[in-house]
Amino acid sequence: FVADLLQKQFNVEAQIAQHGCDTTVYRLTNHSARTGVVFYAKPRVARRGFELGMLALREFHRRQPDQEIHIFGGDRTEMPFPVTNHGRMTPVRLSELYNRCRAGLAMSFTNISLVPAEMLACGVIPVLSGSGCTRADLDNPFARLAESSPSAIADELCAIMTSPVPSPAKVAASICASSWDLAKRVSVETIENEVY
Repeated sequence: FVADLLQKQFNVEAQIAQHGCDTTVYRLTNHSARTGVVFYAKPRVARRGFELGMLALREFHRRQPDQEIHIFGGDRTEMPFPVTNHGRMTPVRLSELYNRCRAGLAMSFTNISLVPAEMLACGVIPVLSGSGCTRADLDNPFARLAESSPSAIADELCAIMTSPVPSPAKVAASICASSWDLAKRVSVETIENEVY
């Protein structure tokens, strides 16, 4: 997404260092049935779409009141509908939370966060919304794209809860080959090419 933006708007060539995922931490540990939704909620970071995500989760809760909604990433504040607010979490605890959930929600109105790949590595099906360039940053067959509206996001979350979905093992296998090694190599090569 960023490389395309630089090329189209400024005619600047950029090297692409693909996002990786630390699969030594974010990995499948729960192969059994899962329930609930997890949302990366950053209230003070506008590009992460907190308000839209919360509106979507409120609609999801109205339709699926028995499904637990987990949020993490921000302060532990009261929400206008039932949520389990985990606040800030260590990577190990976050991986444990992902391994309990069936669906995830990750919003971004700029480039994608690392959260969707981490969810996938743990067997969670993420719903992505925000930037129209999301697919450029995460082309994964199990990631679901939704229009940036509360009802469209809730539709995708409900579909994951009510329809047959791939096994967590199959979802996790789609991301496990993605490490940070390529990004490290591209970064070092780019710096060396500029310096030398």
